Amino acid sequence: MFLSPPLSPNIVHLWRIDLEPSDGPFPDCLVPENDLLAREVLSDEEFAKASRFVSQPLRLRYAAAHVAMRFILGSYLEQPAAEVVLAVEKMGRPIVDFAAMQLAPSLFFNLSHTEDIALLAVGSQNPLGVDIEAIREMKSRPGIDRQVYTETERQRLLDANDSLWFDHWTAKEAVLKATGYGFYLSPLQIEIDPTLRFAVANEKSGASRWLLHRCPPSSRWSATLATSSPIEAIDQLEFPWQQIL
Repeated sequence: MFLSPPLSPNIVHLWRIDLEPSDGPFPDCLVPENDLLAREVLSDEEFAKASRFVSQPLRLRYAAAHVAMRFILGSYLEQPAAEVVLAVEKMGRPIVDFAAMQLAPSLFFNLSHTEDIALLAVGSQNPLGVDIEAIREMKSRPGIDRQVYTETERQRLLDANDSLWFDHWTAKEAVLKATGYGFYLSPLQIEIDPTLRFAVANEKSGASRWLLHRCPPSSRWSATLATSSPIEAIDQLEFPWQQIL
């Protein structure tokens, strides 16, 4: 039986979810069209979305990320994974529908994935956002930079390597997700501090300040967590597939 550790105030749990285990592929029960674990755990909407991906590897990765997310959230809420009810805010951010589950609000979460890894951030105090991106060569950087980065940021990134460029990218997207606006808010409305420790978002309701946390270090990807208030620590955890498969 899978059990998550207790979630303390001012602590964020950052779950690493491997979408392609090192010891071989996932069993067929995670492939949506096989109608086993994915069909049992995912919502109708999640199942339909997973099934729409053209290739089986993409279907499998989506299903794996969302199955794991549901087990993790269900463990915190002391509910079966299949009975976790999710809703979508006006701007598209997924949240737990505590009213539908007849539970008191107690949890904030955000999911991001790239290639064969996903990160799920979970906290109990305030909204948060997480983004992870595979570090790769971006041949169209100048055109993207004009749409994403302010003039100050563009000057800073003129000669930056791909790793630093993606550090700024994940910081931007983590803040966009944390605000709840997503890309309904222009990335140009967010200014990343050169230290990559905080950012200011010029939201419609006014400016808001977000704290940035680099996580976890890797040569393969860049990942950033954004929080609206200081936190004491980020506890890095790994989802134990062997406990549910």
